[in-house]
Amino acid sequence: MSLKRRDFLKIIGGSALSFSLLDCSPSPYHSSIRKGQWSPGVEKWVQTVCQACPGGCGILVRVVDGKAVKIEGNPAHPVNRGRLCPVGQAGLQVLYNPDRIKGPMKKIGGRSSREWRSISWEEAMETLVSKLKELKNSGDTHKLVLLNGEKRGMMDEIFSRFMNVFGSPNYFGDDSNMSLIRAFYLTQGIDSLLAYDFENSNYILSFGSSFLSSWPSPVQSMRAYAFLRQGRSGKKAKIVQVEPRFSITASRADRWIPVEPGTEGMLALGIAYVIVKERLYDRSFVEKFTFGFEDWKDKEGNTHSGFESLISNRYRLDLVSETTGVSVSTIVSLAKEFATNKPAVAIFDNNATNYSNGLYNALAIHSLNALVGSIDVPGGVLVQRKVPLQDLPPVAVDEVTRKGLLQPGIDSSANGRFPVASSTPSLIPDNILEGRPYPANLLLMYKSNPIFSSPNSERYRKAFEKIPFIVSFSSFMNESTQYADLILPDKTYLEKWQYAESSPVSKIPVLGIGKPAIENLFNAKPTEDVILDLAQRMGSYFAGHFPWENSKDFLLYKIDNLFKARKGIVFADYFEESQLRLLEERGWWVPQFTSAREFKDELMRKGGWWDPAYDYGVRSFVFRSPSRRFEFYSQLFKERIEKIAEHEGESSEDRKEAILQNLKIEAKGDDVFMPHYEEPRFKGDAKKYPLYLYIYQPLSLAEDHGSNQPWFQEIMGFHLNMTWDSWAEINPDTAAELGISDNDLIWIESDYGRLHVRAKIYHGAMPDVVSVPYGLGHTALGRWAKNRGINPIELIPIDFDELTGLALKFSVRVKIYKA
Repeated sequence: MSLKRRDFLKIIGGSALSFSLLDCSPSPYHSSIRKGQWSPGVEKWVQTVCQACPGGCGILVRVVDGKAVKIEGNPAHPVNRGRLCPVGQAGLQVLYNPDRIKGPMKKIGGRSSREWRSISWEEAMETLVSKLKELKNSGDTHKLVLLNGEKRGMMDEIFSRFMNVFGSPNYFGDDSNMSLIRAFYLTQGIDSLLAYDFENSNYILSFGSSFLSSWPSPVQSMRAYAFLRQGRSGKKAKIVQVEPRFSITASRADRWIPVEPGTEGMLALGIAYVIVKERLYDRSFVEKFTFGFEDWKDKEGNTHSGFESLISNRYRLDLVSETTGVSVSTIVSLAKEFATNKPAVAIFDNNATNYSNGLYNALAIHSLNALVGSIDVPGGVLVQRKVPLQDLPPVAVDEVTRKGLLQPGIDSSANGRFPVASSTPSLIPDNILEGRPYPANLLLMYKSNPIFSSPNSERYRKAFEKIPFIVSFSSFMNESTQYADLILPDKTYLEKWQYAESSPVSKIPVLGIGKPAIENLFNAKPTEDVILDLAQRMGSYFAGHFPWENSKDFLLYKIDNLFKARKGIVFADYFEESQLRLLEERGWWVPQFTSAREFKDELMRKGGWWDPAYDYGVRSFVFRSPSRRFEFYSQLFKERIEKIAEHEGESSEDRKEAILQNLKIEAKGDDVFMPHYEEPRFKGDAKKYPLYLYIYQPLSLAEDHGSNQPWFQEIMGFHLNMTWDSWAEINPDTAAELGISDNDLIWIESDYGRLHVRAKIYHGAMPDVVSVPYGLGHTALGRWAKNRGINPIELIPIDFDELTGLALKFSVRVKIYKA
């Protein structure tokens, strides 16, 4: 099936017109200022950073008489250069949201109670300190669990240090990018997301990447897109979007390739087949900087198959076409375009990895970059250098802390069930319910709402009932915070000191300085300050490890090293920046300031630091695998399987095969450790449930509190003229077969539940796929979010990528019928 861009734009235009004419908001969000009441006031602009997503854009907040009234992009900030997405523009609706928790509260009654009383910060802090000291004094520090939904930046570093000093191994973040990160680790030895140099690429082959909507740095990728389309002279880049749904990114691409869900990796292998067979790969790069492309021998003289043999023997184009639904001619054209329009880059995100075969999908897609030599080159895949911040002093571990840190994590990541997982937070609720490996006595939650976001939500509810004491730092009364015994509300990013590093997908390291735009709106406190205060109250051992008075003091300590690093520049105008970049690229660094004090003052005034020069060719930094090359054959993967076999008392090949069978891997022998196709598993009989459920996240609902912002409710479904409610996108032919018309109310049903929603006929839907946006369907959070729309996560069973432990979002079949 196909949809021409012109036709799609007609649909969008009609939707936008209708959107502009209709007032669909049942609860308008009015300003308290009425006509005739406005009078001139004292105005200022405050430089700070947006923390609504990982992008870290620079913003300017217009403040009149102490009230923030407008947010604009900061032209001096290199991530966004004055641009700002709707999420950043809507920051004021977070700041002034009437549903914010105004101050600390303590629960009245048992865990199921929804009654609270306001308390002083002194009582709140003493309550939490007593609970922490109780664990410390009893030697049970490992029974403290911390869930952080935004494990990045200054807050992450403070939390991590606190947990290490306290003596708990149970600090967990969101695992949605697990399969991406582990793919980069198994091939390059790098345990983080990689960066992409879009601006210098000639061909972008995107496998489901929402890089124009919910990318980790959406404004930066939008700016790159604009540059590729209009700002760059000479040859324009071509963009191809591969995914089961005609998304915003697909609508802006040159070509959309609909693909059967879960077969993205198979398509990548078919493209690799053409590149290998026709000798279109970069021979010099493959010979010098890859391992396992050709057949090879190990130290014992045993011969192993290489990626070239695997591809040539297993992935004929007729088989690939039958599996993916993409024609042979299309596969051939994609392969030739990708290999002959260098620099070309293949990108992907968790839309391609949220299947049972997600890790192998990621390995297959990333292997295309190695085939055409697009790693560590302009226009290719890069590894971001870190901002040279000051390291924190080492932790002097006491005996209680040492014993706590030696305990296994409550996520069971060390037991080998998921061989390449670094953590498995999806197992936490089951382990808490079973007391495995020990009970959880105290839970802290920061920007985490697993009762809404996890397929394991019911298990989380039961687990929360079992934990003796729960503390939430949430600014809103979301589904998980309702279970807390104590709430210590955080301030928003517009009210506190912080630093924000650029997303790892950005090729350049950037540090933005966040300052409070306004003071003391409510009786909330920055969670950073709360943790630093906790450390002082916990006694001399803790206080000695946290010598910073507050978050601003901590920030000033961290930036001390930037002047000593002798690299990078304070935010500057374009002319000065270009000069300094050219000098640094040639090995020169010219100091802008004569002293560290002068540097720090200017850094705080200008709002940040960055290093515009990228050092190409530092192979030891880019390839950290055992071979110090890109590994088509992952030795790290093989070593991990062998260690599990040895731990279980056997190292024979039969035992390894049994382990692989338990992991539900169909491949045999050397194929296991190379990119290959594993058929994705979907729960639900195909005859009874003939449709795949595809869940996507609109930009406006990318943050957990987005659905409680009226502006976002108004724009989230602009392409279908849908506001303030959920919808299901259905192919016209599928709808006709089922007797469903546009705007009909339907049921979406799986083996695990059913949901009532409005049908929208969408030409960008594949015939066997029904797509539903994620972010609505809250039972709490606030007046604009509660009981509005559906949460499609409720249709999903508990299933995992058996290698990474990722809880899968695309794992179920459904059926639809009229209500």
